[in-house]
Amino acid sequence: MKTLIRFSQLEEEFRQLLQQKDQMNIESKIKNIRFLAELTKFRICPTNTIFACLKACLDDFRHHNVDVACNLLETCGRFLYNSPETHIRTKTMVFFIFFFSSFHVR
Repeated sequence: MKTLIRFSQLEEEFRQLLQQKDQMNIESKIKNIRFLAELTKFRICPTNTIFACLKACLDDFRHHNVDVACNLLETCGRFLYNSPETHIRTKTMVFFIFFFSSFHVR
């Protein structure tokens, strides 16, 4: 029960941090998403939650959200890609990241 409460607190903190657009909270955003990603690798955090976090970053794919998405994938991307139940969804999300980044580079 305590794990569920702490996990939901982390998820809520992620949502609050993502809404803040200031430059001061980048470390907090990265620490939060890395912790959620580590919990995903240990199958404590559901993969649906981590994909919702990634989608939230992709919806506004600029500034800190790019760094947050990269840190998420750096921490648990290989796990998600190699898991049979999340392989296709991970592949699709990475495709969208490359697609969005190609528009912003030009």
